[in-house]
Amino acid sequence: MTKMFELLTKLLYRPHTSIMLGRWGPKPPHSSKEVISVFWANSDHCGGLECMDGQRNKDLLDPMVQNIKRQYDSRKTDEDAPGRGGR
Repeated sequence: MTKMFELLTKLLYRPHTSIMLGRWGPKPPHSSKEVISVFWANSDHCGGLECMDGQRNKDLLDPMVQNIKRQYDSRKTDEDAPGRGGR
């Protein structure tokens, strides 16, 4: 009887596992992953000739990602500085 109860408990109370949604999954706001995801989604749905050039799109995307990373790094150093943010 206890084995049946254990089996039933395992079946009913399994830990929740989330399914990864690729580029549509949740991302932190204003992160480089979000910028990349939005950029390529817009490029996929553009339909114009300029959107079909993958190398041109990559050349446009790289500076945007670098800018986001630079902003993140500067925010992180501001928080680490004494008397600014931190504990």
